[in-house]
Formats: sequence, C-alpha cells, structure tokens
Amino acid sequence: MTIETLFEYFFFGAVAAVNIGVAFHMKKKYPQPYLSTLFYYVLIFSAGNFGVRIVLRILRGLLQLSESQMQAFSGFNFVFVLWPLAIINLYLMIKFVNLMLGKELSRRFSLVYFSAWGVYLAVMAVLLLQHLDTGETVLAGGILMETGDMAGIVIRLYAM
Repeated sequence: MTIETLFEYFFFGAVAAVNIGVAFHMKKKYPQPYLSTLFYYVLIFSAGNFGVRIVLRILRGLLQLSESQMQAFSGFNFVFVLWPLAIINLYLMIKFVNLMLGKELSRRFSLVYFSAWGVYLAVMAVLLLQHLDTGETVLAGGILMETGDMAGIVIRLYAM
C-alpha cells in the first residue's frame, strides 16, 4: 500500500466524518423528520462509499487471493454488501425528498420497492453462485447489472 493510497483513505474518511457530523448537527438542531432521514442517508452513503469500500480494498490486499478467489470475493461483496447499501440509500433519498415535500411514503411503495430489489438480489446471488461453480460467464448477469442500474435511474426519476 502506497503513501498516496493511505492519504486518499485518510482524506475521504475525513470528508465522510465531516459530512456525518454536519448532518447529525442539523438533525439535533432542527428536529424535522426529513433531517433525520438525511442523516441516515449521509451515514449509510458515507459508510458504504468510504468505509466499506476502503475496508474491502484493504482486505483484498491483505488476503493475497488467487484470481478465482478474488472474483468470488469481489462478487460476494458486490451482491451482498454494496448493492444492499445502495438500495437502502436510494430508499432513504426517496423518503427524504417525500418528507421534505410533506408527504409520507406509502407502505405499499415500501413493500413493492424492497420486494422487487430483494428478488433482484436473489437472482444476482444465484447467477453469482452459478458463475463461481461453473466458471462460465453468465450473459444474464451482465444484462441484470445493466437492468439494475437502469432501474435505479428510473426509480430516482419517478421519485422526483
């Protein structure tokens, strides 16, 4: 690990800490429901983008994995750690916008949202396990990745 990498980790960790601190201060000073949601959004966003990714990079370097083990490690982290954080983060962003506008998210929306993403993650997990078992690249995996990205964009636009 180089000095530049360590400096980068420290810098982004400091930025994340400042973001979390400001959001927490706003939540405490102005007790509005949307500011609480904003705090949780910033916390999960910062933890996911700065904390989890950095820890996973460090672990990947320390474990000295073979190429196939590296693929498995990256795939599992992506499907079981990073995507779920992104899904929760997107939900919190939608909830924040709705609360700012004085509207509550319906239970139906939450149920459909998490059910659809749950099915998506289950299919991605099955495809990942199939890829790790057979070693073959599954065409559906790439299509699902693109579909997941597009679904996130469509959900954001719909929420706005």
